[in-house]
Amino acid sequence: STAPAVSVPNSADVPALLRGPRLNTASALAAVPITFAADSAEITDPAAVRRAAEALAADPAADALLVGYTADSPGPVAVSQRLSERRAAAVAEALVAAGIDRARLATEGRGDADPFPTPAASRRVEIQVR
Repeated sequence: STAPAVSVPNSADVPALLRGPRLNTASALAAVPITFAADSAEITDPAAVRRAAEALAADPAADALLVGYTADSPGPVAVSQRLSERRAAAVAEALVAAGIDRARLATEGRGDADPFPTPAASRRVEIQVR
């Protein structure tokens, strides 16, 4: 029996996000946890926002989607949704204050979707490069 042929993609086949500076920016931003206290949209670690701003400043062509989450807000789903939106907006405001153009940032709240193993870890904003 013969082994199946293996096709190795060339760099033109790899999406731009997965090569060059965009990969470095995406990796740097994924490593920056931006977290919050319970029932709060106040950022607990301003240094994390500074690191995120530095990564975005180093790649001026990168846009970012700021996705807010919450996992331990009491009350209706709408309360969690609104808090997650406020968290994403708080990070956007902090990045703008750090010199990032607001036009490069989009925000989204996902409420209690995608929780981490602990509620504290689930109180977060993830930054995705677009």
